[in-house]
Amino acid sequence: MTHDELVTILNDYDIGLSNGMVHKDLVFATAKALRAVVQLHNCMNKYCGNCGMASPCFTIQAIEKELS
Repeated sequence: MTHDELVTILNDYDIGLSNGMVHKDLVFATAKALRAVVQLHNCMNKYCGNCGMASPCFTIQAIEKELS
């Protein structure tokens, strides 16, 4: 899947949320995808296990920002 295709799915998800019409399977799939990204960027030590940046890496910082 391309970056643009992923963005389209996420945009459709946002529209569905704002209209109260998101299917529960999409919610579960989105949570599963987010969990995979977090696990990939395992920042348990001083450095991210995926990108090697100091912990927390930019990916984890972005996720934390959007979840707060």
